[in-house]
Amino acid sequence: LASQKNSPIITRISNNGFSYPLSPFKTQNLKVGHMSIDLNKMIISNTGAIRTMTKLAKLRSSNVVSMWFTNVNIQIDNGMLISDRMDFLIDEAVHLCTWGKIDLNNKALKMNLGITADTLYSVFGIENLPDDYVIKIPIKGTFENPKIDASKATAKIIALSTLQQSSGIGSIIGGIVTKFQKDQDIPPAKRPFPWEGKIRRRAPARSNNIFDFFK
Repeated sequence: LASQKNSPIITRISNNGFSYPLSPFKTQNLKVGHMSIDLNKMIISNTGAIRTMTKLAKLRSSNVVSMWFTNVNIQIDNGMLISDRMDFLIDEAVHLCTWGKIDLNNKALKMNLGITADTLYSVFGIENLPDDYVIKIPIKGTFENPKIDASKATAKIIALSTLQQSSGIGSIIGGIVTKFQKDQDIPPAKRPFPWEGKIRRRAPARSNNIFDFFK
């Protein structure tokens, strides 16, 4: 884990609503009214879930991958960290996003992972989705043992893939999704993304096994 050259990590904390008692320090007493973190570009180990995604997208085999992030806004109160949407791009190919809550007192996760429309295209070959379309995957559990509930997401991807393969349905799939497949509680992205206009859209990798994405 390291920042790329000329891509520093930038953290900004507002003094409004900020309280940091040192003695005795307790997580539940920490208050941050507004904090912004910009991870910029980083080099990450190509292991675990990240390796699964890079393999499915048929990216080059490597021990590390590059990741490009949007900034994320955070609030902390009474031990609860609340994060707005952060989008990130893995090796200029796989675009995902996260948002949600983290209970710092119990190290419990109430986060979400989002699979974006451009990744559904590049990894699964699903076309004609709305630009802001995201499939939400709940992440629960703890820091040490996060649990991803991918059952509904898997079913949606299979349904979308089936519609895509149906004769003549590809051109109207966007309208179908808007009516009954689209999640309603997806936070808006911070556009433009830092990589917009700087990379080319990848052709579909045509993964053979959707379930591998969630291993």
